[in-house]
Amino acid sequence: MKKRFRFVLCFVLICQFVIISRGEGKEALYRKELFPVDGLEKQVNFWKKIYTQYTTDQAVIHDTKNLDIIYEVIDFKKVFGDVKITEKMKRRLTKKIKKRYRNIVSGLAKEDPDNLKGDAKRVYELVKRDFRKAARNIRAQIGQRDRFEEGLRLSGLYADKMKEIFREFNLPEELTVLPHVESSFQFNAYSKFGAAGIWQFTRSTGRLFMRINYEVDERRDPILSSAAAAKLLKMNYKALGNWPLAVTAYNHGLSGMKRARRQVGSDKIVDVINGYNSYIFGFASENFYAEFLAALEIVKNYKKYFGDIDFKDPIQYDIFAIPDYITISAITKYFNISKEEIAFLNPALRRPVLSSQKLIPKGFKLHIPRGEGNKASRLYARIPKEEKHKNQKRTEWYSVRRGDTLIKIARRFDTSVASLEGLNRIANSGYIFSGQVLRIPYEIKSGRHKVSGPKLISNVVKKDTGKDTVSSFLSSKKEEYGGHVDKKKGGIGLIEVEHDETLGHYADWLKLPTQTVRDLNGLRYGQHIKIGQKIKLSFVKVTPEEFKEKRREHYKGIEEDFFSKYFVENTIITTVGAGQTVWNLCREIYDIPYWLLKKYNQDKNLLKLARGESLVIPIASTFSGER
Repeated sequence: MKKRFRFVLCFVLICQFVIISRGEGKEALYRKELFPVDGLEKQVNFWKKIYTQYTTDQAVIHDTKNLDIIYEVIDFKKVFGDVKITEKMKRRLTKKIKKRYRNIVSGLAKEDPDNLKGDAKRVYELVKRDFRKAARNIRAQIGQRDRFEEGLRLSGLYADKMKEIFREFNLPEELTVLPHVESSFQFNAYSKFGAAGIWQFTRSTGRLFMRINYEVDERRDPILSSAAAAKLLKMNYKALGNWPLAVTAYNHGLSGMKRARRQVGSDKIVDVINGYNSYIFGFASENFYAEFLAALEIVKNYKKYFGDIDFKDPIQYDIFAIPDYITISAITKYFNISKEEIAFLNPALRRPVLSSQKLIPKGFKLHIPRGEGNKASRLYARIPKEEKHKNQKRTEWYSVRRGDTLIKIARRFDTSVASLEGLNRIANSGYIFSGQVLRIPYEIKSGRHKVSGPKLISNVVKKDTGKDTVSSFLSSKKEEYGGHVDKKKGGIGLIEVEHDETLGHYADWLKLPTQTVRDLNGLRYGQHIKIGQKIKLSFVKVTPEEFKEKRREHYKGIEEDFFSKYFVENTIITTVGAGQTVWNLCREIYDIPYWLLKKYNQDKNLLKLARGESLVIPIASTFSGER
């Protein structure tokens, strides 16, 4: 009987083991089906090398279409020795070596393979065919091993909460490794083109899910932006039907991936990568899913690549909703919290709030140290009434005029050059230019000057009766951005679209539904607006001055964010080539945002460039030395 019992027990245990093993096998197969690697092995292996073998002191010279082809790995430390290596030095050396390989590869088309020696023979064996095409596909990729390892350490702060958020949205937890690809988990990451935070949301995409204004940028909050990323990825998946396309759409855009799928006639990511013909579907978009797969493999097996990692402890805090507009100094004083701690726990608060130029907004969910939440209301009640405000501080602006210097402006406003430089992040020995918009220290009470900037073309000429008044606006030709605009609510104005503006921005600044702005302009849902297009505005909730202030803050915020990470190293003069556009120059050649190029070419119509036209190109570099 006992033997029979043991036999039955053993049989049951064996069956359970088989069932569990099969279950694990199915789970593994299920995940592989979610994120297939088939056909992308070369790309994934390349990015695994970039993330685990090469550091940011190395540059890999490679072919963009066949990532098995690595011509050379530049080690900047070995080349330059112990001297301080600048970004300019790296850039010049990389450019020189890329040019050398272009010459070698293009020359192979004319050479007899039997006569080749040295590098030419080595390169021939790597490429073997289509030499002229290969010569156009030479690229440099900076290694990321040190950044990826640091990103793993930082991920400990947020990973658990991020996975919880993705589970709540019924999404695969694997997607939470995407910040390793986007930002290496640097919550203060900011790209030249305005993408911010660990998920690298642009302003236009981010504002669909988050609050982004002059005081608060929720893209910088890893938890809030993770919820936004979950919503965006879920939307992509619903529209595209599989994760490879949905993940690629995170980089390339949902509408772009829909076009790609239609053109190729396939739902397979490999078919899209190999068959989609579009100048905007470049190297970054082609490789984004492969980078994700590489990061996923590394994160799951980090010890294999990095050994033990000292992960940061998960961040913890309580939340207190601020009932009024209030200075950060009042919170630090009465809550006994340092400004540095507030900044760390509340990365969504922008510099104007942290520097007391703006108030913490009413209703903001302030993160305070864990355990302090139960006494937050009592501490807040101690703050005197005069330190609590019903409205936000107004921003003080000045537009630089021809002949102005920082010394002259400082004297005019009874402030110091140092205050102006610090508040406006002015580098390059105090260089300013005509038309530049400066923020003036809030305490200054002396004479004000109206700021110029993106133009409000027309005056407010009449109350909004629902009738078309565009023709009367255009005939008036009053293009000053201030001075003559009626300050009362209730009128209609006409605006010319500038860069990085959407109907949603106008709706926010007007405090109106976006559909109202669409209806006013006869635009259908989903129809995009273009730079230079004229848009009617209805001032029924705000005055034109209030609208203009929000618009100024929008652009000043973009500039402040940019110049907190980058500076203009120098300028060069270039000549526009055949078929080149401003977007080609900005994105593909010089890696600079449109608004920065416009600042250095204010006398040019950048949207209608002519062949042979000369442009001033600002070369932007990071303060950290990375590009």
